[in-house]
Amino acid sequence: MSYNEQAVKINDVFKSLPTTNFESKDLINAILWFGQVAKFRCRSNVAYDNFSKMCFEGIVELERKTLPGMEFEVLQVK
Repeated sequence: MSYNEQAVKINDVFKSLPTTNFESKDLINAILWFGQVAKFRCRSNVAYDNFSKMCFEGIVELERKTLPGMEFEVLQVK
């Protein structure tokens, strides 16, 4: 399964989580799944950014920016 296909499935999981009163295990499982796919599939920042944006599509907008005290850009909610 490609990372595009997995991103769509992860996005569905994120969108299905209620914004309040959700079970923490559901959120943790979604985060772990996201991390496993990102680690295995994304060999560059561009691939990671694209995958992340697909996973969070319709939920939040992401952008790369330098955070205070850091010397490199990280992907964050816009």
